Amino acid sequence: MKRKDRPARDLAPTKGTDDLARRAQARLDEGDLEGALVLYERALAESPHDLKVLNNLACVYVRSGRLAEAEGIFRDATRAQPENPSLWNNLGFVQMQKGENGKAIRSFRVALRHNPRDLEALLNLGMAQGLAKRHGQALETLLAARDLSPGSAEVANSLGCAYRHLGRLEEAVEAFKTAIARNPVDVEARNNLACTYRALDRTEEALDVLEQAEVLDPGNEVVHYNLGMLHASLRHRREALAHLQRYLALNETGPYADDVRGLVRQLEGAAHR
Repeated sequence: MKRKDRPARDLAPTKGTDDLARRAQARLDEGDLEGALVLYERALAESPHDLKVLNNLACVYVRSGRLAEAEGIFRDATRAQPENPSLWNNLGFVQMQKGENGKAIRSFRVALRHNPRDLEALLNLGMAQGLAKRHGQALETLLAARDLSPGSAEVANSLGCAYRHLGRLEEAVEAFKTAIARNPVDVEARNNLACTYRALDRTEEALDVLEQAEVLDPGNEVVHYNLGMLHASLRHRREALAHLQRYLALNETGPYADDVRGLVRQLEGAAHR
């Protein structure tokens, strides 16, 4: 498991646009993507060269899954403002979402060339490097992020992922523990810590961490998947079935859904033998 995808960074609307942009941002804050999209497109029609409106419209495209349209806007915006690090960061984010990690790495490096202290761009660069299996480079990037923000739970969690990919599991454990200490409600870090404990055959500690995560977020599909798989490995049939069925109820089309359905059938069959 990797840390959650970060949304593309929004920029505040300019004063030169009418209240359409402000209303669009309000819709976006309420989670109404379609309403925000309509209003931003209207704002853009009135101010077609306003880069901040363009940027925010592209961010809505990202959140709506319309990545090709978002990338086109960010490319045009970086040509118009080639020294704007936020635009390069957002372009890199879209490229990473598309699986174009090499391009994303280049874009994040441009963002950091213009603002070396951009923590978001550093974290995104570390993620892209990890996705490209450049784990040594990812660790170097994330250590720089730690130097920049030594108290960040997110940086600690990302560092833990980098250590784990490099096989440095004890260091990964310490990094995930640090992330949890800094943000006690961080379910993602608990999931990552539990997976690392499993890799170290520290099964009881993994189970304890996942049960804590379930208390914090009972509807987290990843927690139920990990609990189900852990209980299955321990031959706790009833508990495994409960968590795996809960995973399917939460996300029946998820990346592991077919495998989970197969395992559920096996566990159900074992109950009748």
